[in-house]
Amino acid sequence: FKIATINVLALEHTAQHHEIGRRQGTRTSRIDAQFHAAGIHAFGLQETRTAPGRFQSDHYHIIASGCQATPAPHLCCELWLHKFLPLSQDAKGKPICIADAKVTVQRSDPRRLLARADFDHCSCAFAVLHAPCLQKSQGDGLHPIDRLRAWWQETAELFRSLSPSTFVWVCIDANASLASQATQYFGLHDAGKTGPQTECF
Repeated sequence: FKIATINVLALEHTAQHHEIGRRQGTRTSRIDAQFHAAGIHAFGLQETRTAPGRFQSDHYHIIASGCQATPAPHLCCELWLHKFLPLSQDAKGKPICIADAKVTVQRSDPRRLLARADFDHCSCAFAVLHAPCLQKSQGDGLHPIDRLRAWWQETAELFRSLSPSTFVWVCIDANASLASQATQYFGLHDAGKTGPQTECF
């Protein structure tokens, strides 16, 4: 099962970012072609700035959580599920695809999309998340780190409230530095220092 995540910083937009994204623009087509060519079964996108709903590209079913539209569109998480790339096969050798599952949305807001795909013998949960950035205080009496910590706590509660599933995949833009030491899987080139965002994550 190949899965990926990408922050696209708007799929389709005007130069002024005053319109909610269109569904069949060149960026959507390019992402569809690139991820299909790479054999990606499912992937999460952050910051698509698109309207809520279910859409189609050439190779993927698209579920969009919806953007915040004031004063200009921003945020929105999307889950793209490949229409016909086999995940496995049944006892008779027939290919099993995500399109064979019943897909339901469990939670949807501009920074979170939680969905579930139920097959006959297993279930897959998908979370597409875009954590808030740590920013300067905006004069409302709340320290930004408190707001960020509250978002993570609420997200954790949402996870705990979901029905158990066989598999869980999380596609996230955590807005937090994660690398603290080199391992056999990754090095520390350009690794940011861990900070309050990392602690929340």
